[in-house]
Amino acid sequence: MIRKMYSKNIMVSSVFLFGSTGSIGKSLKKNIDLGMNLITIGREGSNVEIQCNMDSYKDIARCMRECIAENECAIVVSCLGARHAIDCDRVDGDMNCNIVRACKEMNEGVITRFVLLSGACVDNPKIPLQHAKIRSENALIYSGIEYCIFRPTCFFKCFQRMWDRACDGKKIYVIGKGDYTTFGPMDEKDVAKAMIEYGLDVSKNRNSIIYLDGEEQYNAKSIANELQKDKVKHIPFWFVNGFQWLSGWILPKKIHETIKLVIYYNSVQMNLENANRCVKLKNGTALSYFNRQTEMT
Repeated sequence: MIRKMYSKNIMVSSVFLFGSTGSIGKSLKKNIDLGMNLITIGREGSNVEIQCNMDSYKDIARCMRECIAENECAIVVSCLGARHAIDCDRVDGDMNCNIVRACKEMNEGVITRFVLLSGACVDNPKIPLQHAKIRSENALIYSGIEYCIFRPTCFFKCFQRMWDRACDGKKIYVIGKGDYTTFGPMDEKDVAKAMIEYGLDVSKNRNSIIYLDGEEQYNAKSIANELQKDKVKHIPFWFVNGFQWLSGWILPKKIHETIKLVIYYNSVQMNLENANRCVKLKNGTALSYFNRQTEMT
């Protein structure tokens, strides 16, 4: 149990969870069992307990104040993430920065820790998503609030499309040779449990950045071969890069930004400098996709 007395009169009693409607947020909501009061906060119209204007740090602070009693303090957890690449600057960047600023507006000591979900991709930023995450990380690091930042490498859902096509007996497409990036695929449940274990215990990992990776390493080629070896189609990089350039002229920005995101994760190795200090998760949950596919074939 992580409930902790900070002084004779102050107790950590609540967890404010932002981003509870996303895949990792849902896993956090389901697995957090701390004997605390879990409060989900989000945008107006979303399926959360407390709705507020996420574009206003004052409104976020007001909502948090109304949910916490005198002489109590809380932990803030944010796993906000844009559902579309075009929205990342506002959601991953602006909204997270607003939450940080709202925490600073609270009375001193009320927010005992801020746990932020970021990504290992910020080590090599090339697209707006990474710069938005860096902006929110910096806002937190320099806020004076105790923090714990998580940077996972890759979620298996990035390859969900591969698995779906394999199940339908269709060809699987791989960019280039498919061996440019190596990673340990993780499931959202694995990441959520790691955030609870390493981030919500306020007696450990103060002001720290924690990298997460799966124990068993894969690349796009090895995943594709394991799912559907006889139907793997390699697309040359020159074609993909040309399509990306062309899409910037003829396709909506929303689609163009998504294409850039897909190409980035298939061409840029994440977390090379910090690979040795990653927390290695047992990625059996994510790799169970392979087991199910093997049973089907």
